[in-house]
Amino acid sequence: METLSALQDKIEKLIALVKELKVENDVLAKENKQLAKKVESISSTAQINETDLKELNEEKNRAKMVVEDLIKNIDSFISIEQ
Repeated sequence: METLSALQDKIEKLIALVKELKVENDVLAKENKQLAKKVESISSTAQINETDLKELNEEKNRAKMVVEDLIKNIDSFISIEQ
């Protein structure tokens, strides 16, 4: 009879453990969904930032070309004046 009682105790402990693990699994699943949303948001933000960076680099290059042309025109004007 003791063996049956011990087996019953072990089964009850296993059932309790399974219940705990199910609860923990649910919590982890919710956390995983939240983290997936955050990753998606961060990824989207990174793509936007990358696009902005490309646009800024293009703008910088255009500004550099304008300044270089301006310097050439000034040099040319100075050469004509001398």
